[in-house]
Amino acid sequence: MKIEIPQITLNAFKIFGDEKLEAELDLQENAVKVAWSEIYNSIASGGSNIAYWDESPVERPGFKSFMRYALHRSAKQDGFLQLSVMEIRNGEIIPTSDSQHDNAEDFIRRRAWGRGAETVTVM
Repeated sequence: MKIEIPQITLNAFKIFGDEKLEAELDLQENAVKVAWSEIYNSIASGGSNIAYWDESPVERPGFKSFMRYALHRSAKQDGFLQLSVMEIRNGEIIPTSDSQHDNAEDFIRRRAWGRGAETVTVM
């Protein structure tokens, strides 16, 4: 299953005044939080085993790479989910970090998912 993550976008011609801007930002940020909460809770409840997503690729002389994120049950702490982050460079997986999260709010608060996931695959 693929889940589309709402993107925060602002149309400067449509929004006038600080109150409207804040309201629009709150609305869009809440939609993002709801999507990530659903993903987190699906794995935490056992309904899914893993969610993963990729950032946009980066090309440099001699290699092409991208960051991949995988959210799954923690191998380190019972009752937690683990976010594993890896770089995929020329097809080779290079682990970079992992973090443990015991609830969706912690995962969302730390903005652990990277810069801009657009589509998340949940299995």
